[in-house]
Amino acid sequence: MAYRSANKRSKALRISLYAFIIINILYLFGSVKEISSYSGFPKNAVPSADEVLSASFLTSLSAVLYLICFIVTIILWCLWIRRTYQNLYAMGIQGLRQTPGWTVGWYFIPVALIWKPYEGMKDAWNACSVSAPPSGTSLQKLAAPSIIKIWWMLWVFSSILSRSSSRFESRAHTAGELTSAAVIAIINALVDIVLTIVAIQLVKKLTERQEEKYHSLAPQPASIPETETSSSFTFKQPETNNAGSDFG
Repeated sequence: MAYRSANKRSKALRISLYAFIIINILYLFGSVKEISSYSGFPKNAVPSADEVLSASFLTSLSAVLYLICFIVTIILWCLWIRRTYQNLYAMGIQGLRQTPGWTVGWYFIPVALIWKPYEGMKDAWNACSVSAPPSGTSLQKLAAPSIIKIWWMLWVFSSILSRSSSRFESRAHTAGELTSAAVIAIINALVDIVLTIVAIQLVKKLTERQEEKYHSLAPQPASIPETETSSSFTFKQPETNNAGSDFG
């Protein structure tokens, strides 16, 4: 297995994540508009279908864009993390707990997805350290950096909040319930934005660490021994014989 840089996949993923932030901001504005629209109703009033459609037009549009961007981002994330792990094996890193295939697969297995992706990301980060770990310390025992801990806690919290928001929104009928659902949606969008910013930094830094690790392991060109310096070199003018000159 040969080393193949993950730079291009990293850049594509980060572009998708930036788009994700923009869509979440759009969703924020839509949710604020919903709250404003329902503020004129009594809390127990049930808005008509047309009124709900008018109030939620922007959030509905951003929800469609969100779904499309979410699918694209998942695909790009899987391609990036798989390439990252392929490169770890190509560099001969020992002590990895996951294969390139399973580092993707764990994201789709219930219960295991709570900690396995975190475990894989932690190992990848520590494996890309240019400096060797202390003698006798295995890769698994190394601590995770703060950025991975923050990313994972936000990811878990966002997943729980997203499910709660969807469940609450599906049961909302009165103006008061719809307003509460919009407030939860705003909180969810804000968490998603922070999570995405952290994810962008994580992807960028991990890819950079891997490139540095690869170049530190690559064989360096042999140094050329110094020869006589120009100061000790004497240039001798060739002796000429006018009689035997070719131009004579």
